[in-house]
Amino acid sequence: MIKTFNLIILLVLFMTISPVFAEDENLLTLDKSIEIALKKNLAIRSAREAVKGAEYNKKSAFSDFLPKLSSTYSYTRLDEEPSFSMGGTSYTTGAEDNYDFSLTLEQPVYTGRSLINIYERAKLGIDISKIREDQARQDVILEVKEAYFSILKAEKIREVAEQSVRQIESHVRRAKEFYDAEMIPKNDLLQAEVQLAQAKQDMIKSDNGVNIAKSLFNTLLRRGINKEVTVEDILKYKPVNRDLNEFIAIAYRKRPELKELILSIEDAKKGIELSKSKYYPTVSLRGSYLKEGEEATVDEEESWNVMAVAQWTFWEWGKTGYQVSESRTGMARAEYAREQMKDWITLEVKESYLNIKEAEKNIFVAKKAIEQAEENFRMNEERYKEQIATSTEVLDAQTLLTQTRTNYYNALNDYNIAKARLERAIGVK
Repeated sequence: MIKTFNLIILLVLFMTISPVFAEDENLLTLDKSIEIALKKNLAIRSAREAVKGAEYNKKSAFSDFLPKLSSTYSYTRLDEEPSFSMGGTSYTTGAEDNYDFSLTLEQPVYTGRSLINIYERAKLGIDISKIREDQARQDVILEVKEAYFSILKAEKIREVAEQSVRQIESHVRRAKEFYDAEMIPKNDLLQAEVQLAQAKQDMIKSDNGVNIAKSLFNTLLRRGINKEVTVEDILKYKPVNRDLNEFIAIAYRKRPELKELILSIEDAKKGIELSKSKYYPTVSLRGSYLKEGEEATVDEEESWNVMAVAQWTFWEWGKTGYQVSESRTGMARAEYAREQMKDWITLEVKESYLNIKEAEKNIFVAKKAIEQAEENFRMNEERYKEQIATSTEVLDAQTLLTQTRTNYYNALNDYNIAKARLERAIGVK
């Protein structure tokens, strides 16, 4: 009996708690949202394919170090049998039908380091592709953060609009009572009703803003555009304690765009060495096996040979020198691009940092303004009840309160977005 009673209690507890679990499963935290986006984003998938392509290119470059095996099979038809005459006698030296089969093995020995430089540039290509994938990841993270906070801001603005409607509805009811008691003129009641209609329009607009923000969010996560979205409320103020110079130093170390340009300089150096390789001769070993005959089976004569081949093009009217100079300009461009990127990164970090500080100040100003606006609205309501204040004063106080609440949530959103952009600007995920 006791066991049955305990089982019933557990069952009731499970049925009570299970909806909470279901709700938590549907709740999207910021980290979970980022995880989903990183798995499904097409730009990241494309970047991963670029990494795979670079890896295949490296394998292709490595294969040039290995011996190459080739074969040829040919058929030649002559107009007549080859022959020559001597002492009035004609001698046949061949046949009209000739078949040839050859198998050649070639191994490069020295190429002026061209193969080594091509292989090392291919390895750099993998590193550059991985950095670009990291850039794509950081861009997606920033987009998700912006969309996430946009939902929270839109929901807060909708709450403010709903509060405004409730407050004005309360005022309209009171104004109607006063009008019925012939305590206020008709235009006071009409003014309140017009203000209520405006507040309801603002609420409709704010509700539409929530739907648009959620649609954008679903698109980024590649979910159904109309799928329900429930996000964790993290629209809060968390102070940033580091100074600007620290953030700039971190950006110089972490920013993927800067890492890519550093690798581009290395790649340009390898390009110069590759151009210089044409100053030197190339050496290779080549072995061939040849079969000839008058039949397609080519089984009459066979031979083989092994040779070392050295080739050196030592005069091309300065062509190689021009190519080396062109490669040097490529390295110079890469170095200029790196310095320019550092300037832009410095500017981007400073702009994000200053936006954080601006939003931070606005948060405190708006928070204090809400307290003052709430007290102002309360006092005007009390005065209106006593018929000391007019309806216009109450509605103006309510409008001011709505505006200050909106300003507060805008400042909170701007602060969190600025933090997200600062994290992207310094290259921190």
